[in-house]
Amino acid sequence: MKLFRQLQYGILKMDLNKLYTERVKQFGEKVKQLDKTVLYISLLRVSLFLLICFAVYKCTIVGFQGFWMITLLVSTVAFFAFIAIHQKYIIQKKLHHALLDINKKEKAYIETQALLYDGGADFDDPLHDYVSDLDIYGTHSIFASVNRTSTNIGYQKLGELFKSPLDNIDQIKAQQAAVAELSDQVDWRQEFMAWGMIQPEENKVVERFEKWIDEPEQVIDKPVWKILRIVMPILAIGAVSFWAITGFYQLLILLVVINMGILKTKIQYINIQHELIGKRQKELKKYSILLALILEHKEPQAALLKELQESAKAASVAFKQLTQIANAFDQRLNIFVVVMLNLTGLYDVHCVWALEKWKVKHKKDVLGWLSTLGQYDVLQSLSNYYHNHPSFVFPTVKKTDELIVKATALAHPLIKPTVRIANDVDLGKDADMYIITGSNMSGKSTFLRSVAINALMARCGMPVCATQFECSLMDIMTSIRVRDSVAENVSYFQAELIRLQHLIEKLERGLPAFIILDEVLKGTNSEDKLLGSQLLVRKFLNYHCIGMIATHDLDLGRVEADRSDRVKNLCFESRIEDDELIFDYTLNEGIAKNKNATFLMRKMNIVS
Repeated sequence: MKLFRQLQYGILKMDLNKLYTERVKQFGEKVKQLDKTVLYISLLRVSLFLLICFAVYKCTIVGFQGFWMITLLVSTVAFFAFIAIHQKYIIQKKLHHALLDINKKEKAYIETQALLYDGGADFDDPLHDYVSDLDIYGTHSIFASVNRTSTNIGYQKLGELFKSPLDNIDQIKAQQAAVAELSDQVDWRQEFMAWGMIQPEENKVVERFEKWIDEPEQVIDKPVWKILRIVMPILAIGAVSFWAITGFYQLLILLVVINMGILKTKIQYINIQHELIGKRQKELKKYSILLALILEHKEPQAALLKELQESAKAASVAFKQLTQIANAFDQRLNIFVVVMLNLTGLYDVHCVWALEKWKVKHKKDVLGWLSTLGQYDVLQSLSNYYHNHPSFVFPTVKKTDELIVKATALAHPLIKPTVRIANDVDLGKDADMYIITGSNMSGKSTFLRSVAINALMARCGMPVCATQFECSLMDIMTSIRVRDSVAENVSYFQAELIRLQHLIEKLERGLPAFIILDEVLKGTNSEDKLLGSQLLVRKFLNYHCIGMIATHDLDLGRVEADRSDRVKNLCFESRIEDDELIFDYTLNEGIAKNKNATFLMRKMNIVS
């Protein structure tokens, strides 16, 4: 079986490596081409600028001759045209550099399992039911393996998904279908990701929008501002015209002073609006582009994708409008706008009016639109993960009274396929509680984490590292990596008890749960530890849960004799061959018989 899996992985790896190698070559050539094009356009712009300067010189020194006048006009028009062309190619250059970087990283991931994306360490929470014990976040984590999000909203949603997985069977099935459909759409997924990468974005996007939405409108619902935004520009035009005809400018100065007073009454509110939305035109443009890309996903089949695309239709148009408003609003910092438009025509008021008008129309939908964008970002990340692990399977998650975790050839998704050892699990059918014994380094803890992390992935609508996987819809609760705290005056044993107390309190609520414990009560003596562990196992049997407990204490296996209908002993064995310690990491029935601590201490010359 191991040889077969290695051969299967080798074939899949070659296919994926070939795909990403070809794409690296394709985008590498395109980047070189775009680099040259951008350089040529830049040189042409410099040449045109020098020509403009020379034409101005000729017109100034020689006089306004027809040839140099035409040269000045044509070169000026061409210069500004090439500014737009240059910007277009700069964006294409950034986009293809991002696509090249994406495929280089995917190639490295396939070849060496390199985790080159953010591991979401800021989501880690030692008090959470399982995340710290299962290495969900961090440099070498399942989050780092999955994360391909390119928006702050998607990043947050993916982080929260692993902490609060889906709790509805229909939602899980819908997510599985969407992930499966997007997995083969490499071009679309990578274009979505690349556009997200090249557009800047700040953190706490949703919080900022929530604050903006909650801020009451102060302009659009006041008749006086409706009158002022129309009357003052008209008066300004009249004052300028009067000045031009009569030379009497004092009227214009008076109007400017009045406008300054008007703006001062709302300047704090205007500045807040500019900070929350007006300065964000680049990230708003990013959302507009990504929403438009969602609409380019033609005729999706998965119900979830159809639903999200329907939401994106209205969002794409609305965010494009908001981007234009924000872009205009941000021009208030331009000295020309300040002098010519704001102090004469209340430019700030016009921008805030447009912003409030947009908000009044869309405030009930905007957070849902941001959620749609974030959800699509999450789906493209999960789909990329499935694409990179085609041997993984989608699990069956059921809501049943009799809790189960049943798997064939289950392994840990973060262990390299060439070395990972798979085992079968049938928890809940033949026993509600596994007591797993084994010597040091035999694979007990890895097995616990393998089962737990696959159960979590199942609830996230992801494929799992197994050839078949079925589980009940239940909470996952662990006690594997307990931490003491000198700062909080909490000893290791006290920390263990607090953790176990937390688990029991949650079980008391009657919710279905999957319990995973590794070497409980390590902070006390062996006799007390054994008695406490036996009582704990028997207590768990009173709740609506199934679980696994790994231990070095072979005597804990005696619990099976009392409750053989509910408790089963399993073990990982080791053996010594040619003075070498050998592990096969294969799960066996019964209690472990072999020990290795003394052998290893002698081997390392710690004892004789």
